[in-house]
Amino acid sequence: MDYNPGKAKKLDLAHISKYKRGVKEELHSYCGTGVKMEGVLRFRGALRYDGIFKGEILSPDSLIVGKDGRLEANINVGSFFNMGEVTGEINASKKIAIHLGSRLTGDIHTPALVSEEGALFTGKCVMPAVITTDTKAKKGAEKDVPKEILSDTALTDNVFDEKTGSFTVNPNGKTGKGRFFAVTLGLLIVVAAVGYYFFTPKTSMGVSFLSHWMYERAAQDNPARLHAIADVYFTEGSFAQAARVYKRIKEIAPTDPIVAERLAVSLEKSGSMDEASQLYEEALNASPHDKSLQEKLVTFYKSSGNLEKLMLLYEKMIEREPENSSVAKTLFKYYSDSKNNEKALALYKSKIASSPMTAENLATVGALEKQLGKIDDAIKTYTQIVANNPSDKGSILTLAYLHHKLGGEEKALELFTKLAKLDPTHPEADVNNGMAEMAKGKLLPAMEIFNGVLTRSPENPRALLALATAHSRLGDNVKAEKYCRQVLLADADYAPAQNKIARIYMQQKINLDQAEQYSLASLKHEGATLDYNDTLSEIYFLKKDYEKAIGALDVALKQRPYVPRYKDQMRKFIEAKKETQPK
Repeated sequence: MDYNPGKAKKLDLAHISKYKRGVKEELHSYCGTGVKMEGVLRFRGALRYDGIFKGEILSPDSLIVGKDGRLEANINVGSFFNMGEVTGEINASKKIAIHLGSRLTGDIHTPALVSEEGALFTGKCVMPAVITTDTKAKKGAEKDVPKEILSDTALTDNVFDEKTGSFTVNPNGKTGKGRFFAVTLGLLIVVAAVGYYFFTPKTSMGVSFLSHWMYERAAQDNPARLHAIADVYFTEGSFAQAARVYKRIKEIAPTDPIVAERLAVSLEKSGSMDEASQLYEEALNASPHDKSLQEKLVTFYKSSGNLEKLMLLYEKMIEREPENSSVAKTLFKYYSDSKNNEKALALYKSKIASSPMTAENLATVGALEKQLGKIDDAIKTYTQIVANNPSDKGSILTLAYLHHKLGGEEKALELFTKLAKLDPTHPEADVNNGMAEMAKGKLLPAMEIFNGVLTRSPENPRALLALATAHSRLGDNVKAEKYCRQVLLADADYAPAQNKIARIYMQQKINLDQAEQYSLASLKHEGATLDYNDTLSEIYFLKKDYEKAIGALDVALKQRPYVPRYKDQMRKFIEAKKETQPK
């Protein structure tokens, strides 16, 4: 694309602000912020570019990159003025000027370079000498000067007379020599300064502490200048220094997300990860779908062992990506490891388990329900598992003990019997055999079987409670209570053990208040064996609370009116009540 204004009338660009002090030429062309081009751009006259360009730019005249300009190009022009962001090799036959807030990355070639404070330049600068007409004339004149005048002696001991145009002997014999040393020293300082400034490729700020301090001093509270300085430190890898400057910028402009992210990286690189994590959290709230920020925080929380914040982060990730099963499974594992079973169960049901649930899903849900003490829910879940797979011995055993724990001893016995048929060598099969012996009155053989089970399974609740019953029948209530308490030590809400202790106290007519508490606790779940009501009614009778005794037994009698003991007990309670009434 070529543009030559020729003799056309100059553009009326009064509405465009003066593009920068130091740019003296009249503006011929302008490309605004809405322009985006790619390729080769040729033009004549001064052009200001505020858009986006990628490619190559060629012109004998001036190119001005405005503050909104973004160029990736190799540029060959007469003069180049930068107020935006440019990446590429720059060749300017006249001069290059980089202004406050601009960024230039790439090698530059020019006879003259002007750089304002706060301009950022990263690259190499080559400055070829320019031979002017005056220089050539002077060189020509030197040929006519006698050699003795150009000698070291002439330079040190003679003085040039501007009026006559000739050298004369220095009357003092010292002034010329002093001037020589002064000029030489000055030239050396200038050459060293120029070499240090232009041929230290680290950054435009130089590499010394003094140069850095001077730039920061000049920046004061100017966010643009401070940003440029902080970026220099960041590029150099001086992360502690970068963090210090970024913190200052954040105080001035607290809502700048780029500053927050750069500060976080600087703090992380300099070892201040706690501070960095807070900023990463702020940045993630501003950019919630930024995977890199999520990964940084996950890594930090894991390494620091901050499980609470890690789980909170995963919860937010699931809110943003509700269909991401991988994140859900990871969070579920953390919930499980931290024993946060309530959240684990809710998450598993809503995000992980399929619909309908597989056998594996049901087993996981049932186990969580059991751990949470949601026994009624767990019974429903394991009932479904056993219905789907009647030969699943593990699930049958779990379901049997769930019923047994709540006092549903009859339903539990059905399942224990089913398990014994599937596996006659199972410990529960031996417990069944021992209870059959005890029902026949063979207490000692039964106790031998129960002790054998405890050898294989020391915490078996049924074997312990069966031994408690046997010892109670033998009149050793101390041992009977001991076995019951061993069960309650493992599970304080185990209904059969609670009922057994209440019954032991009731039979001895001791500790009736405690007996009442144990008996009521054993009956708090629906489906408890009706004999538990019989125990409670007898306790109330012994406490002479006949109204409650009748009420407690009435529950059992309504469900099983044919049981002789219930009938006999009810008659006893009613007669006792009548005796207490006035005649």
